[in-house]
Amino acid sequence: MLPLVLAVFSLVAVADPPTITPAEASKHVGELVVVKGTVDQVSVSLSETTYLNFGGRYPNHTLTAVISKAKRAQFPNVKSYEGKVAQVRGVVQLYRGEPEITLNEPGQLRSTDSSLSVNGSVENPPSERPAPATRGDVESRSLAGLYFDPQGADFTIWIQHFKDEVYFNWIVPQTALSGAERGHVDFEFTVERDGSVSSVRMLKSSGTELLDRAGENALTKSHFGVLPEAYSPPRVTMQLTFYYR
Repeated sequence: MLPLVLAVFSLVAVADPPTITPAEASKHVGELVVVKGTVDQVSVSLSETTYLNFGGRYPNHTLTAVISKAKRAQFPNVKSYEGKVAQVRGVVQLYRGEPEITLNEPGQLRSTDSSLSVNGSVENPPSERPAPATRGDVESRSLAGLYFDPQGADFTIWIQHFKDEVYFNWIVPQTALSGAERGHVDFEFTVERDGSVSSVRMLKSSGTELLDRAGENALTKSHFGVLPEAYSPPRVTMQLTFYYR
């Protein structure tokens, strides 16, 4: 098998944030959350700031996700989110009394439609994700060695989306966040052509069930997007290592 290696990259992790509705955002100011709801409006101001309004159109919305002009290039197809159910992850802040979440990197935004995630959320490497300033218990985590045979197909965009999905769904146990548990766990898993994960097999345990389960859940809960057209087989089998450090 010819390997395609995904370089090691790290990300600061936090405990599992709650998933809330846009209407509940005002009750979680200063907290890290995942907000799930319909993007009722996507608009761009004269200053080229992009606004994704949830819970209604302006001025009747209940939450806004904000993308600054400097970050717009990292969200090239953000307009396609309008009318779609999406999730945003970040710290809720108030601006003129209204709740908003600032989007600094594409991994903070994803749609339940996987094709939008692939086209609109792949540019920023996870290693650049900042740690939320309001969260105290943090610990480094990283992935290494995504091995598979691409058979000549270009998986670049697919792998970028893969990173976003895995990190979004990888919830680190408190024991790892506190440094009480460390180690790594190896998995082999199969992705079908439609991007769904059909099987996950642990090759080597970390020695701690909670750490093993967190890595397994990150794979089973993810949807990785359609395999590249140039890749002819109906599925691909990969190997990946989850590190807790």
